[in-house]
Amino acid sequence: MSAAHTTKRERTYRYYVCRTTRTDGWAACPTKSVPAHEIERLVVDQIRAIGKDEALVAQVVAAARAQAPTVEETDLRRALALWDGVWDALHAKEQARVLTLLIERVDYDGAAGTVEITFRPTGIQALAEEVEA
Repeated sequence: MSAAHTTKRERTYRYYVCRTTRTDGWAACPTKSVPAHEIERLVVDQIRAIGKDEALVAQVVAAARAQAPTVEETDLRRALALWDGVWDALHAKEQARVLTLLIERVDYDGAAGTVEITFRPTGIQALAEEVEA
């Protein structure tokens, strides 16, 4: 899916639309579009969940190190621990920047109702460095 928006009566509506519709039409996609806030909230909730599950933190550390051996577990843990307090205090543009820093891609399967998040290997380390500064 790719980001899109429309404006009606001076209000902008953001959503994600199935890319296949461009070549194969609307009938080719099980989910035509999804409001942006729904997918974005789900991604943020997934990040929050990582920090609260010790086994999941260990898996994320292992996966991050497989992609970028310089990722420090302490950096990851610090970033996840600070996530809730910092996230809610950020303006929308800063939230978008942080998500872009952390996330490489989000795949949504409308037929199965699943979302898969691929994190940037160096995103956590970059975020931890910003927090330290």
